[in-house]
Amino acid sequence: MATASSFNDSSDSCMRCSSKYNRIQPSLCQCKHCSESFCFDCMKEHNDEIQQNRAELTDQYNQVKQSMNDKKELIRNETIKAKQELSEWFKIYIDKLSIAKERIDMDIDKEEKQTQNFFSDIESELQTCVAAIQSFTKTNTFKSAETEKLFNKLKEFKQQIDSLIITKEYDLPSAMPEYAFKLDYSSKIITDDTQQISTIFNQQKSNTDNQPNIKQSWQANMIESEKKQATEDKPSFVPDENYFYNRDRYELTSYTVNCMATDGVNIMYSSIEDSQHDLIVYCYLNVNDSKYGQDDSCRPWLVSRIVDMIWWKSIDKFVCATKDGICTVTFANKKFKIVRAIDNRSENVHVAANTNFVWVTTDEKIMIYDITFKLVRSMDFKVASNCIRRSFCITDNVVAFIVIRRDQRRSNILQVQFYDNNMGKIRSLDVGTCDGSCMIRTVEADRFIIVNGENISYLMTSKGEKLTLALGKEANCVAVINRRNIVLSKSESELQLINFKYIT
Repeated sequence: MATASSFNDSSDSCMRCSSKYNRIQPSLCQCKHCSESFCFDCMKEHNDEIQQNRAELTDQYNQVKQSMNDKKELIRNETIKAKQELSEWFKIYIDKLSIAKERIDMDIDKEEKQTQNFFSDIESELQTCVAAIQSFTKTNTFKSAETEKLFNKLKEFKQQIDSLIITKEYDLPSAMPEYAFKLDYSSKIITDDTQQISTIFNQQKSNTDNQPNIKQSWQANMIESEKKQATEDKPSFVPDENYFYNRDRYELTSYTVNCMATDGVNIMYSSIEDSQHDLIVYCYLNVNDSKYGQDDSCRPWLVSRIVDMIWWKSIDKFVCATKDGICTVTFANKKFKIVRAIDNRSENVHVAANTNFVWVTTDEKIMIYDITFKLVRSMDFKVASNCIRRSFCITDNVVAFIVIRRDQRRSNILQVQFYDNNMGKIRSLDVGTCDGSCMIRTVEADRFIIVNGENISYLMTSKGEKLTLALGKEANCVAVINRRNIVLSKSESELQLINFKYIT
């Protein structure tokens, strides 16, 4: 607080006038807190700054307090939810084990009964042999032919009994279930340095082949370590343009496909087991892989339902969007590793990624994260009131949305909208009608594929070029292996494999 001082020397000058305004004014008072001398105007300015700082400190304290309370409530709820999910999973698992044990017991009892019948038949024949031996002894007559026949029969019974061997074939897994609930105490500070963010995006536009010169944190190094670990057991096979050429056009899956994405070789998909339980599943498509043709590897999905799924090559992980947040999934050694990456609750959420960033969209916002899932940019963004957002994808230079637009005839028009990285609109194009689910995915730099639940698909560019392709079956879900090989599905236990190069 600045107060007048009766001990002020009139020859003293105002410190602020000389340092800030390059002028000389006599000082009239001295601040007790900082011991600096001020003129009347600067005293008032200095006092206002002190009051402003106090107000900002109070506001910052309240924000920190509220943030802490919110986080404590979130942790409390997630702890309860984790325990409930775990208890439910163990209940289902134990029930399945009990059913399996009953089935195995029944098989053992069945084998035992068959063995009893086997011995009963031999004992019945032995009674005949006993009667013949007693007859020989009583009459004291032995006919060589009948004696030989009796010896052969007893020998046959002995061989049958000796050949009976007990075998046990079993697969009793000893691995215990794993479930980790951890809190990350690492510092993730969100800054408002929009100039730095703008520089990153400008670098992206000027040179899409080179990574921007961003100083990576220890989290980025950790991601590289996990990335290496996740790919150690994976073959270095990279499909060429003939991956799906000259093979069956349809591939069966062990479960019904809901959402799916590809790591460039195989497919990971989610499956709705029932109203309360979902599965996450990995399906091998490489015919030269030893696991091809076997049952798809799966595990229960214990968080809220997956509504969108992509593969992010920059971190070698699947990224799954749910209404409770964003999760990453790694599949290695027949095991799924699921990690909550972003806590962001929204009913209508979608996810897409390019080289350096993953974009998360909700009904009102677009949030952009780097490879460590640190928020680097947030934008307010809404589509027109007569449109419903369905899916989106991005390249290093283009953002593509598909929406359902209601026209004056109340028809559902499928429309694709192209934007630049700052959400400046490039153009909008009507594709056709759509009454159900639809999806858009990136094929290459400025080429996108759209499916809308019908037996046709559309290839489009941001320049307005459009190509219509006929499909063997209807599709509303698509995953891009490479620019020539595409996987499609429509809520079935089957994948449709397409090779563009050979479509007429």
